[in-house]
Amino acid sequence: MMEGVVHSQDNKVTPLLIRFFDEYTAEVRQHMAKEDGEIFAYAEQLMAGEKPDGLTLADFVSGHEPMSEKLHELKDIFIYHYRQRDNDMLSSVLFDIILCERDLDTHFEVENCLLVPAVKAAERNCKVAKRRAAENSKSLTVLGEREREIIHYIAKGMTNKQIADALCLSSHTVATHRRNICAKLDIHSASGLTLYAIVHGLIDLSEISF
Repeated sequence: MMEGVVHSQDNKVTPLLIRFFDEYTAEVRQHMAKEDGEIFAYAEQLMAGEKPDGLTLADFVSGHEPMSEKLHELKDIFIYHYRQRDNDMLSSVLFDIILCERDLDTHFEVENCLLVPAVKAAERNCKVAKRRAAENSKSLTVLGEREREIIHYIAKGMTNKQIADALCLSSHTVATHRRNICAKLDIHSASGLTLYAIVHGLIDLSEISF
């Protein structure tokens, strides 16, 4: 672009056009660097199930504007206010500007139609996962260590007598623990307690006999 302008016959306007273009180039590079260093890294963390603190998609969307507007202005300056004859290099520059403008518009549309919806969905998934993890943690704290052990054995299909023998307890004590567990969780069947044990990581599926 610079070479095409320098070869023009309007030296008064040349420095202004070059400054306009340099400032715009710096702005585009800053925009792309922010996306590469922050937005894409943020999206990758979300896809991995992590929600970084201090950044949301709303911060990006609020300042997300098409980058082609200034390029469109520059193109109009060349077409309507900077007419040059016999300057093939400048014509080539104008063609490159038009192509670059289209590329930037496409870049913006891809972000709006693909990136933004995907990141929004990932943010929602992270929120749901965190809420479920908090609920699971709260649910587990309701039970004591012995009660978690008993649920583990129930999920393995063991009877109260078998559980009592494994833990060196009386069958009566195991039955009492079991009633307390059912009351705390409001789950009253062995199958329900088994599902609870699986969901909360109290037992591995390989330990369960189907």
